[in-house]
Amino acid sequence: YGCDGAATAEDVNNGICAYDQSGRELLKVNIVDIEKARAGDAPYNGACGRCNEARNYADDECVCTPTCGSCDPDMKYESSNSGVACVDLGQVVNNGLKTATIVPNAGAVKQGRPYSYSPECAFGRTYRNHKRGGIYDASVANVPYNSIQIVNMETQKLHCAVRLDGNPSRVIYVPPTADGSSNKKESSAGNNAKTGIIGFIGAGILARIITATFL
Repeated sequence: YGCDGAATAEDVNNGICAYDQSGRELLKVNIVDIEKARAGDAPYNGACGRCNEARNYADDECVCTPTCGSCDPDMKYESSNSGVACVDLGQVVNNGLKTATIVPNAGAVKQGRPYSYSPECAFGRTYRNHKRGGIYDASVANVPYNSIQIVNMETQKLHCAVRLDGNPSRVIYVPPTADGSSNKKESSAGNNAKTGIIGFIGAGILARIITATFL
């Protein structure tokens, strides 16, 4: 759940943390070692660029990556390379399938906050709640916007996304297909059903019924 290993300025720009030898506290430079930091000597390498300037020292110490990981006050999430991973368990059992199919652009969730025992600026466990119903799987997403992302598990492709007004926490029910079948091929090709998915928003106090057309 960490975000560690910063060794270059690019790593720092990408929000990666630089830790000291304990692996729990952010790497600091003492003012007496400022020339070592400027030279990029170990253990500072290229991760302590901000400590090249004396004005960034407080009480003779400078933190190399104070806004890394979960400590970033203006955290931005990019979900284009994220999504939902699908696997056919029948293929796993019968044919030894070992890889999942990634459904891209199917949203993402924000990373979990750190625990009291976590390293500085690390992340906690991140969970993405989902529920299967018939051939569809519905999962919550916060990125790029609050939504329910619906994936067709037969085609393993994104079916649709339904934007929500609040932050969804879990999906508790996904209905079967229009005729009650779990197999899309058995349902009438011309039968479009409007069906509800129940998504819990926030702490679960407010529930909203969202309507989507399942083809």
